[in-house]
Amino acid sequence: MGKPFHFKQFSILQDNANMKVGTDAVLLGAMAHHPNPKRILDIGTGTGIIGLMLAQRYPEAQIDLLEKDIPAFKEAKLNALNSPFDDRVHVIQGDFESIELINKYDLIVSNPPYHLEDFVSSNEKKRISRSSDALHPEIFFSKSIEHLNENGSLWFISPLPYFEICKTYVANLQHQINIIPKRNKPVNRIVSCWSEKQGKTKQEDFILRQENNIYSEAYQKLTKEFHPHY
Repeated sequence: MGKPFHFKQFSILQDNANMKVGTDAVLLGAMAHHPNPKRILDIGTGTGIIGLMLAQRYPEAQIDLLEKDIPAFKEAKLNALNSPFDDRVHVIQGDFESIELINKYDLIVSNPPYHLEDFVSSNEKKRISRSSDALHPEIFFSKSIEHLNENGSLWFISPLPYFEICKTYVANLQHQINIIPKRNKPVNRIVSCWSEKQGKTKQEDFILRQENNIYSEAYQKLTKEFHPHY
């Protein structure tokens, strides 16, 4: 385990209401894993939280944070610079759809940009393709798989419809974690792991909050190394 890096160190995020640390990002940063990743890519890194969580978990890994939006790129760069991992974290400004990446990765992670309103139509593929700033799932998925090493894995978090679209593409679903906001509520997010290796899919449920709206014991246990108050 590397040097502890708590969310409270993201002081810049606390001063900017538009760039808060989201639960989706925290879930992915804590759940995504690989036996021994040497190189990691975070697609659409935003403020950099997922990549920095992985930098803490994997002290030997080199990590590339890719962000299209220039203000977010600058914020991620500042967060990386102010972290204990600035010598291993590289922030890149660019569009994943068009950028030419020379590296292959052991672990690729993403909280891909999407618009929830895109999923109200029965024709999700057509709706998503019309969204100018959303990352089309076919491009995201196929290009991510292309940049994996032989034993690499792709982890991402998404709403169920985005996940279902990705299931239509050629890759193997290794792990599916159904995120349930509260007990007896429907699944509203999926954390999934994909690779080119054949294998049986592991599937499990993860309850995020208790009835009183406090984070569940499972969530607190999952993220305790990042939250100083757990």
